[in-house]
This record gives sequence, structure tokens and C-alpha cells, in this order.
Amino acid sequence: MQMRENYKHKKQTNFKQKKTKQNNMKKLILLFAIIFAHHCNAQNIVKDANGNYTQVQKAKEEPTKTGNFYTDSKGIKYPIYKSSRGKLFVIKTSKNTGNQYKMYLNSNN
Repeated sequence: MQMRENYKHKKQTNFKQKKTKQNNMKKLILLFAIIFAHHCNAQNIVKDANGNYTQVQKAKEEPTKTGNFYTDSKGIKYPIYKSSRGKLFVIKTSKNTGNQYKMYLNSNN
């Protein structure tokens, strides 16, 4: 009898420890999610001469032309642009909608 009671007590203790570990893991994940969300939402704010706070927006960099051209399978030549992050792309126009879009190029070097 004594052995059965010890086994039950041990089983309950292990279950409680597992629950505690799971709760701690949930809390840790939630903490990281909150920190990540706060970091993503961070803004650059500057105080001006009058004491007012204003948000500073990053200047959007325009893509630069490389001087090279991309020729597609139909023989149409497109100028190649380089983004601010160094990616190469061409600007194409959709047949269906007429909207312009960027087609990024993969280098096979």
C-alpha cells in the first residue's frame, strides 16, 4: 500500500513540474513576442525648438540605373535598376492590368 501511495505522489509531483515548465515556457515566449512587437513599432521622435515632439521619417531612396539592360525571351530590352539594398530588378508592365511591377533578377554568378 505504501508503495502505491508513493508512486501516486511521485506521479502528481512530476505532472505539476511539467505544468510549471510549460507555463514558464509560455511566459517566456509571450515576453519575446511583446519585446519584438515593441521593437517593430519603435519610431524615431525628435524634440524641436518649441518643445514639441515630431516623428522623423526615413528618406526613401530612389533606385539607380546601372546602365545595363535585360532582354527577355520576346526580345524586349528593359533597363536594370539597383535598389538601395543592392538588389537588381527591372520594371515591367502587366498585360492584364497595365500596372507596373518590379521583377527582381537572380544572379547566376
